[in-house]
This record gives sequence, structure tokens and C-alpha cells, in this order.
Amino acid sequence: MPYLVTTAADDVSVPYQPSALSGLNSRLITTSGTTVTLNDYEYAALSETAFSGGTLLDGGSTGAIGNVGTIVTNDEYTPTAATVSIFTVAGLVRINEIFGVVTTVMDATVTTIKLVFDATVTAAVTDLSAAVTITSDPVGSLYSIVGVAATAATESAGVYILPAAKLPSNGIILPAGVIQVTGSAVNAGIIKWYVGYTPLETAGVITAA
Repeated sequence: MPYLVTTAADDVSVPYQPSALSGLNSRLITTSGTTVTLNDYEYAALSETAFSGGTLLDGGSTGAIGNVGTIVTNDEYTPTAATVSIFTVAGLVRINEIFGVVTTVMDATVTTIKLVFDATVTAAVTDLSAAVTITSDPVGSLYSIVGVAATAATESAGVYILPAAKLPSNGIILPAGVIQVTGSAVNAGIIKWYVGYTPLETAGVITAA
């Protein structure tokens, strides 16, 4: 079961288990306020001897939200006829879940959106989904993807129900770059985006753009 732990000081050592075979090592978190994900073994090993220059603040277990890892949100995406960045990826991460929830009703303008990824190293933009029509969708509509570029996001018309489409068990592996939404027209609605991820290296982190 993953746990979210946030550093309360600079230069904090936390347990790190890269694999079941290598045992517990340590990793140095240099910046105060950095959130990391620990597994059961790493979390159980937290003690005063694991700290250097400070303590850790426990953000709680993520198990209650489906073991999707660290959750990051972007609250204010308004569809437009452009590409808008919603999340910034640093390092290497695995996306376990990504979906959007309508928080302000979509108007009657014919509008489509799709998720794309702009990789930093190659500057190449890759589709994460095909376009889905969101015209007049009510508050609570939810858009989720399956991780296939040619497949549109699946729309769930209920109010805050579980995603109708899910990523495969191995998720989507992303390097540094930006997760974006490409729209076809201006729409007065607002979508709140959620991403759940697991860092695959110490530098792996996602933040709202």
C-alpha cells in the first residue's frame, strides 16, 4: 500500500527500496516540501535514524483512492481552440490513472478535446487519446482514457462515478515533458483534471502546469 510522505526540511534521507532483491537503501530529498511515495517496507522503516536535517510529514495512505499513487490535480482547464498544458512531468514516471471531471457545465458550442504529451528531450507531441466530443456535457461528466492514441476518451455521464475506461495495469511510462489538452473550440465549461502516478526514479514527479 503506497503512502504519501512530504519532507518538512531540506536534505532529508528516506528509505528507498528499488526492488525486492536489493533491500532498503536511502535516497536524499534535497528540497523541503517534496512529496514522495513510499511502499509498506519503506514506510515501516521510517524512524529518527532515517532523518537528516529534519522530519517527515505523513500525508496518509493512498490506498483509499484505489492505489493510484500520488494524486495531482489541475482545477481550471477551460476548453479552447489551442493546446493547453495541464501537468508537468519531471524525471521518469508511470501514469496509473488520468481523468477529467466537469465542474462547470459545458455550453452548446461543438467542442472536442484530446490528451497529448510533449516530451522535453525530443520536443515531439504524442497523442495519449483521440478526441472526444464534450458539447453540453453536465457537471459531473467524467472523461477517462485507455492509453491507446487512436481511442477517444470514454465519457461517463454520471456524477463523480468511477472512470469507465482505465489504463492497463502497467500504466503509461512518461519521461520529462508536459501533459496537455488539445481543444477544437472555446467553451465556457471547466474541467478538473486528475493524474495518479508512481515515480520510477528519485527525480520523478508530476506537478500542475
